[in-house]
Amino acid sequence: MTDQRRRVRVLAAVSVFAAAIFGVAMRATSHATWRASSAVTSHTLSYALPAGASGYHVSKTIPVGGEGFWDYATVDSEARRVYISHGTHVVVLDADTQAVVGDIPDTQGVHGIAIASESGHGFVSNGRSNNITMFDLKTLKTLGTIPAGTNPDAIIYDPATKRVFAMNGRSGDITAVNAADGKVAGTIAVGGKLEFAAADGKGTIYVNVEDKSQLACYHGAHRRRNGRQRIRSWHGLCLFLERRRDAHRRA
Repeated sequence: MTDQRRRVRVLAAVSVFAAAIFGVAMRATSHATWRASSAVTSHTLSYALPAGASGYHVSKTIPVGGEGFWDYATVDSEARRVYISHGTHVVVLDADTQAVVGDIPDTQGVHGIAIASESGHGFVSNGRSNNITMFDLKTLKTLGTIPAGTNPDAIIYDPATKRVFAMNGRSGDITAVNAADGKVAGTIAVGGKLEFAAADGKGTIYVNVEDKSQLACYHGAHRRRNGRQRIRSWHGLCLFLERRRDAHRRA
């Protein structure tokens, strides 16, 4: 992919997820956010980076409680909420008070949460049950489940196509879902173990193919591959958008 065609700088980083709502950064582990072992007994969330030139430091520790592993966290800046995956359910925090304000149950093996504010819907990838939970952003009530591939992991919303994309880690494909009605729009065959993903806001999806050390690029509307780039094997993916021409050519 040329710089003229995309004007996007993609950085495959060591799993750093920027939590701008808190004005700090979360501790990164195997994904683009933190994952804590279920053996941890304190059941608290700490937002930090190792001490160093960055200047980041722990500003607050938030007790959440309960059993189970952690995975992705998602910030809804419009609704001022933070969604945290927690084993079999999603814990919802108030972004300003850090109080628990809700819970989305029965999300077996939850990995990630995608927010589609325009449609008023949220989506949760359930790795163990191989499906996606669709819920109402205002009430947090479950609206139904959507079939996915095997072990849906990362899940993202692309505002350009108004679709949600679930990265199916074991089946090596991507499930595309219309955010408005929850209907499956199609499946994108990728191949390999899919991990984190990012959207450029213009309709292009980037996904980390972990076991092949590749970054795959797809056009979300046409579900067509734009290219692949070999990278070192990372779990996380950060996408930095530079100034681009609106009239840039799409493959």
